[in-house]
Amino acid sequence: MDAATSTTTVRTKTGGTATLTRAAVMEASRTEPDYTAYASNDVWVVADIGGRLIPVVPLVRAALGAEPHNTNEAEVRIRELGFQIFVKRLYTPGGQPVRLTQTQLKDARP
Repeated sequence: MDAATSTTTVRTKTGGTATLTRAAVMEASRTEPDYTAYASNDVWVVADIGGRLIPVVPLVRAALGAEPHNTNEAEVRIRELGFQIFVKRLYTPGGQPVRLTQTQLKDARP
């Protein structure tokens, strides 16, 4: 991977594009809650910013003021800015992966 860039372009749900900056992401991360503030989900795609695991879609949404096209778009652009991305998988107390119904997944999305 090349050196991190300070700006990148994000596709939005409206079909347009918006410029995302590293500074805007850092500023948004100050007020955006980590993944534990949201409803249960079986898998979260999160960015590690300052030791906090913040879901990428709400983070990009807060930094842009616009909805990113999808999770993949948000994840790729956050990585381009040099942040680490993790997939957080939830497990039951018995050690089994959490599996939610489609309704539960829909309700959990930020």
